Formats: sequence, structure tokens, C-alpha cells
Amino acid sequence: MEQLFALKRKLILALSITIGLGFFIALFVSYSVAKVSLHHSLVNQQLPLTSHSFFSDLTNDDLGLFITPRPTAYQNRYHEYVNYGINQEKINTLINLYKKEYNQNIYLVNLDGDIIISTRDDDFRIQANLHKIDSLSYIAESMIQQKKGSYQYQLNGHNYLLNVRYLPDFQWLLLVDTNENEAIANIRHSLYINIFIAIFCMLTIIWLINTLTISYQWQLKKIFNEIATSDKLTGLANRRTFDIMINHVLANSLRNQTPVTLIIMQIDTLKDVHYKYGILAVESIIQQIGDLIKSSIRASDVGCRWSDEQFLITLNQCQADKAHIIADALRMNIESAVITHNNQTLHMTISVGLSQYHVNDTVTSLIERTHSALTQAKAMGGNKVIALKPPYSIPASVARQSPPRFNTLPAQMPV
Repeated sequence: MEQLFALKRKLILALSITIGLGFFIALFVSYSVAKVSLHHSLVNQQLPLTSHSFFSDLTNDDLGLFITPRPTAYQNRYHEYVNYGINQEKINTLINLYKKEYNQNIYLVNLDGDIIISTRDDDFRIQANLHKIDSLSYIAESMIQQKKGSYQYQLNGHNYLLNVRYLPDFQWLLLVDTNENEAIANIRHSLYINIFIAIFCMLTIIWLINTLTISYQWQLKKIFNEIATSDKLTGLANRRTFDIMINHVLANSLRNQTPVTLIIMQIDTLKDVHYKYGILAVESIIQQIGDLIKSSIRASDVGCRWSDEQFLITLNQCQADKAHIIADALRMNIESAVITHNNQTLHMTISVGLSQYHVNDTVTSLIERTHSALTQAKAMGGNKVIALKPPYSIPASVARQSPPRFNTLPAQMPV
């Protein structure tokens, strides 16, 4: 049974780990899908949308950013009096607003690759040239020639996504880029939180399963011990088995009109041995006395370990006087027996009480009367055999025809 439970725990642990690994795989797949989806959204939706919105604001006359990029003939006549071109202050305010709102960088670049306006102060600062920026030099010519499209570049270990739009009225390129690593930071943060939750849940489940398995194993062992027919230490019948068999023994006695005598014996001074030599010595004594009991009774008799230091024996087809002789012989055998433990010789004695079953007896009354005899034997100093007769005077011919069921048996007799 221990091997069965060990195998079950291993299977449960393997199943929990498998479920946990499956959950982790699902997390990473979900993270990868979300990352690809975000990349697609940035390239095909967010950056183009920002570029379009900025272009709309750039050409909005209400903002006063431009009067016109190309002066008319009338304006040429009076160009010294007309201010056309860029309102630098307003356009700086606009691109900084976009930077703050969308966390995206905006650049205006002429067709020579010179940066006219920028929200950054690193390599992409104003007056820098795209061809001379290491991270963009390999795609600068392509952007200028195609004047549109989506690109990627690496800068300081970060991946940037770039959208290019051509402004034909100004013959400029509008560049909008964003740091992809920063964009997926929230997704990565959620992944870490989910991993932590998954580990915590998996460990909690393993702990709960292990706790429930141990509890179930303990309860099952308890049930098996109660159901088991024999006492593990002595090999005699256990209390539960005796509870069942006593009914059959007394029923057979009544049906066949044969005598049955009950014996209850208790080991003297066993507690003193416990205090002096320990529990192992006590178990050794009980085991050896159990062997003596088994060798002293017949196959038709029932020997039982009733409690820690008490034994019950039913002697079938045996009158009380004959049972007294058998009990006394067993007492003397135990008294003269050499019981050893750890190379030490121990001499033990027993006190014995017995009584013959009467048809007017219940199981409870028979055990209580026999136990009273045992109590008298112990009161006389132990190492004695005392017999008590039934107190009934009703003739057996008018007695009840069957004994009561064993459910009237007391749970535990006093020691």
C-alpha cells in the first residue's frame, strides 16, 4: 500500500508539473502572439495614423503654422512685407505635444537627408543628416527615393519602428518612429505577473494535493487497521475481529448447548517495564506472551488482544473448572518463561479472571463479570486466577433462545 501511495504521489506531481509547463507554454505563446500583434498594429495602424494626423495639423491654416509654402506672384512682389514659411514656435509646440501624447518621435527631413525639425536631441538632432547616422545610413537612400513606407532600425540595443510620408507641397519627408521595446513593456510586465501567479498557483495546488493525499492515506490506513483481522504485534485476533466472532461463539454454544468460558488476562507491572526499559521492551514482552497464548489454546478457541496489556480468550466446550486449570497453567508458563530484550532477562506475571457463559448472559454482562474477576485477581497482588460464577438462578430450559447482538458491548473496559 505504501508503494501504491508513493506511485500515486509521483503521478500527481508529474501531472501538476505537466499542467504547469503547459500553462507556461501557453503564456509564452500568448506573449509572442501579442508581441506580433502589437508590432503589426504599430507598423500598419498607429504610426501611419500619427503621420496622417500630424500632416493634417501641419497644413491647418487655423493653426498659423504656414501661410503658404510657395509664394504667389503677388506675394513675390511684396515678399519683403509678407512672412511665409514656418512658425517655428508653434510647430515645436505641436511636435512636442505629439511626443507627449503618443510617445512617438517626429522629424521633418528634406530630400537631401537633412533633419529640419526633430523631437530628439541625440543623433537625430536638428541639422543632422540621415546618411551620416549609423543606424539609418543603410536605409536613408531608400527612404528618400521611395518617399514612403515602413522601416526598422536598431539604436543602443533598442528596436525602432519608422513610418515615412512625403509632403509634396514642402518637398519634405515626415518621419514618425517609436521604440518597440517600450511599446511592449506593458505586455512583458503582464507576462512576468502571470508567470509569478502561475508558479504560486502550481505550488499551491501541489501542496494541497500532497496534503490531501497524506490525509487520505492516514485515514485509509486507519480504516485498514480497523478492518484487519489480526493484531500486527502478536498475530492474535484484534478487537474488531473478536467483536464479530463472539456472537458466533455464543450462538453456537446456545444452539448446541455446549459450555463456553471467557478468560480476561492482564500483564502485571507492564507500566513499570515501560518506564524502565521503554516501549520496545513492552512490545517485545507483549509479542512473546502472545506466542505463549497461541501455543496454549486450541484451534477452536479464540485468542484476542483486547487492549494494550489485556488479552481475551474464549474456550469452547469448556466448563469453568477446566478453564481454571488451563488459565492457571498459562499463568505458570508465563511466570516461568524467560523473556529477553536487548540481552536482558525479564520475568513477567499475569492476572487472570474467568467466568462461564450462561444463557441469561448478554455479551456485556459476561465481559463485565469476567473483568470483575480480573479486578479481584489484581487486588490480591496479581499473578492469580480468579473465577466468578453467573448470578442467575433461572433454569437454562426457560432461558432465552439466542444471545443479544454484540452492539451492547461496551466500547472499552476499565483497566
